[in-house]
Amino acid sequence: MSDSAMVDYMIKTASTATTPSGLITSLTHVGLSSTAETEYFANELFNRVPRASSSKSVDYITEQGRLDKKKKHDALYKRYEESKRPADEFVTDVDRYEAIQTQNATTNYGALDRPSLVEDYEFVFDESATIAFLTDNDSRIGGTLSAKDAALQAQIDAAEKRAKSIDEVRKSLPVYEWRDRLLEAVAEYQVMIVVGETGSGKTTQLPQYLHEAGYTKDGGKIGCTQPRRVAAMSVAARVAEEMGVRVGDAVGYSIRFEDCTSPKTVIKYMTDGMLLREFMTEPDLA
Repeated sequence: MSDSAMVDYMIKTASTATTPSGLITSLTHVGLSSTAETEYFANELFNRVPRASSSKSVDYITEQGRLDKKKKHDALYKRYEESKRPADEFVTDVDRYEAIQTQNATTNYGALDRPSLVEDYEFVFDESATIAFLTDNDSRIGGTLSAKDAALQAQIDAAEKRAKSIDEVRKSLPVYEWRDRLLEAVAEYQVMIVVGETGSGKTTQLPQYLHEAGYTKDGGKIGCTQPRRVAAMSVAARVAEEMGVRVGDAVGYSIRFEDCTSPKTVIKYMTDGMLLREFMTEPDLA
């Protein structure tokens, strides 16, 4: 192969090559050795020679630097226009058979030359046959909850379990069996002495029974004294948990240097000294 023919071959090969490695392979087929110099020469030739594919690319940018929407639209929808069959095109037996089968599978009502009435009338559906879709909360199936919903569900389950446990503990106390008789005695007698063992529920349950019976209505309050400040605080916390309220809201305590009550407090635990102080300020405890 002469030098001019070799040059023409290299330029033609570079114009049709897609990658520099493909150009190197083509050059080695004509006798060039696969060395670093050949690789460098192939890379330079690939970068300098314009390829045939670049002439076929469509430039969608105008001279003003804007996008030519018409060229882009023509390039995108050209394949759909090419797929349309001309009226005078030859139709094979297979195409004719497919067209007949498609027409037979399509149901058409009324005269063939009558226009369709789909736009004039709307579909009428039987409401009894409609699907009752589940709401977002009802569709939560086990194992499909998100991390946030799973944590919230765990908190709800724990709260329900704790409330059930508290109710069972209240009913298991010895004083629960005397609830109705105690309320009847309170309604009948002005002064009553209740004697019970430690842990029977005298301090925690009797104030709640009176509250549930309605003795705290119309601004009434129930006071319960404790010999120690720590006892008043712990009992108030226990009763608040059983009633499902915060300490200081419906249930509170009053000790020296600390008053954890509010205008909403109806059950108040306090030490003996705090009760005496209230007697000194308001003898009738009004």
